[in-house]
Amino acid sequence: MDPNGSYRIAIEKRGNNPGLDKQGLWCLPCGYLDWNESGTEAVKREVWEEIGLNLDDYRELAITSVNVEQPWHVKTTPDENRQNVTLHYGMVIVKKELPILNPNNDCEPNEVADAAWATLSDIQLNKYEFAFGHEKVIKQFFGKFLGKN
Repeated sequence: MDPNGSYRIAIEKRGNNPGLDKQGLWCLPCGYLDWNESGTEAVKREVWEEIGLNLDDYRELAITSVNVEQPWHVKTTPDENRQNVTLHYGMVIVKKELPILNPNNDCEPNEVADAAWATLSDIQLNKYEFAFGHEKVIKQFFGKFLGKN
């Protein structure tokens, strides 16, 4: 049995909103900080808006110290002609039934085309075409979580 088959990752497919780059590619829920918003507040808001998950509903089920309260990685290196500060958050929960994902729950129209629970094996086998190097982010997070990093 594939030891990674039981791990699922909530991912989204970028929609065809004219303001979006990387349309049609998959990514983790992501976005920008609103004014006077913390990183934790932003990640909770973006996940809610883009795939319809309220992370606070799963706080009690979290099984790792790498969680939504603190970024596990901060990146400040410029790339793609931008100087964005990137905060990576992660949260592993134990739940027998996967929550239903609701793409475009409360975000810009056509920002998200689809959402899925991908297996870690699918990510490792490159079955999705990702934007922003998010497949690397997923692999790094699980390497850290599983103690292989």
